[in-house]
Amino acid sequence: MLKVIEFAEIDKITLRVVRQIMLGILLLEDENKCLQVFNRIAPSFKLKGFKGSLRLFLHHFLLKGSHKSSVPEEQLQLLQQRIRMADRMLDTSDSRVQF
Repeated sequence: MLKVIEFAEIDKITLRVVRQIMLGILLLEDENKCLQVFNRIAPSFKLKGFKGSLRLFLHHFLLKGSHKSSVPEEQLQLLQQRIRMADRMLDTSDSRVQF
């Protein structure tokens, strides 16, 4: 079942689910598999809104909230690095949003 998620109006349960999914992707042992997820959507102009929302989610709910989260300290640096990498991939000239 597919669900449209409005990142601006996300409820707590959906937030937890999406957060766990994103953490699972970003903390994969294989960096190529992790980045492949973002590489697949990066070139699509049709996904401009989704890419912007995803970048916002990564910064607001994962990067800023990572210090007080359940992410172990040894994975925190990896998470921050992967978020920066994913952000650069999603940050195309048509979707420049500064965080």
